[in-house]
Amino acid sequence: IYPNPNNGNMQVAYELPEYTLGTFEVYDMVGKQLFYYPLFQGKNTFSISRSDLNQGIYYYRAIAGNKVIAKDKIVIIK
Repeated sequence: IYPNPNNGNMQVAYELPEYTLGTFEVYDMVGKQLFYYPLFQGKNTFSISRSDLNQGIYYYRAIAGNKVIAKDKIVIIK
């Protein structure tokens, strides 16, 4: 994810092997899932523009092939 910290506008870059699908999920501090995006095979980038996110810390995880392949925090500064 870049930039991080950001103001709710960010890019996610990833690469998944052939025949692999997944999801990119974002959670608040108490673990409530806020939204998710599908992940597709190959080398990809997508944009997230969430002006509805308040300033704070959020968590994400990327899942592919029923495994967590990445997880970290997102910092929103407004």
